[in-house]
Amino acid sequence: MVLPLLFVLVLGLVESGLNWRTSSELATAVRSGLRTASALGSSPAADQALVLGVASALDGGSTIEKIVVYDASTSASVPPACLTAGALAAGGSAPGACNVYGPAQIQQVVANPVSSAALFGQPSCSGMLDKFWCPADRETVQTVSGGLGQIGLYVKLNVEAGPHFVLRLTTITDDAQMALEPKQ
Repeated sequence: MVLPLLFVLVLGLVESGLNWRTSSELATAVRSGLRTASALGSSPAADQALVLGVASALDGGSTIEKIVVYDASTSASVPPACLTAGALAAGGSAPGACNVYGPAQIQQVVANPVSSAALFGQPSCSGMLDKFWCPADRETVQTVSGGLGQIGLYVKLNVEAGPHFVLRLTTITDDAQMALEPKQ
């Protein structure tokens, strides 16, 4: 009678520990991606490097459902319009708000970083993956009247958890903001 209860308790502890580890890995990946994008600022390669950084920092046991890069200068959290299914399908929401990258775009960038560079941040960003919040429009110059821009990153991760006969999906998210590095 006690043995089955003990077994369930141990399995619960193991699963909680694995979810905590994945959550910690996601937080590290988000901050790493933000540091990269912050340093690149208005460079055309900013979002591509961010996507690569986040994807490479996570192990293969989880699937990135979406990466949202947003203007954190105007909002302390990810804008709700950037989290909708419509924003995911379109690649973003209103111009100047956010870029949303789904599994297909993330896989494309990770599978071939060299050729995927042509999909990001050309001078006007028109028709590019980062067209909704173009890196060229990000505020990276310190002025007397205004400060530097802020970049935010939200990542939603799906993790398969549990033994194969009770497989279930756990969703873990993380969100952080950082100031863009100043440029001369």
